[in-house]
Amino acid sequence: MNDLMYIDLIKSLVKQHDISPDLRARLGYAIDDRFRAIWWSVDDFEHRAWTIEADNPETAPLFDRSKFTEALECMCHDAGEDPDYGITWDTVDQYLEHFCRLEGVS
Repeated sequence: MNDLMYIDLIKSLVKQHDISPDLRARLGYAIDDRFRAIWWSVDDFEHRAWTIEADNPETAPLFDRSKFTEALECMCHDAGEDPDYGITWDTVDQYLEHFCRLEGVS
């Protein structure tokens, strides 16, 4: 198969009624040349958490790693609501603090 055949296959999948709206949108964006993605990942949250904890070894661990995916999803959703500021490492740090900070750790 060549790229055009894959794109046609994805287009036919996007038209299906039995896929979630989220998957339909993600597939649509993936094949639309007008869009470009800027990716943030759970690995970015892990990197920042490790960096912050390395600077504060006496209180490590500081973050609940099981909450990184939820924090990432919220961060990306919120960025879509107000795209004036974008996402930076400071943004990741804010979401780590707000969503992932372990209880009782200062």
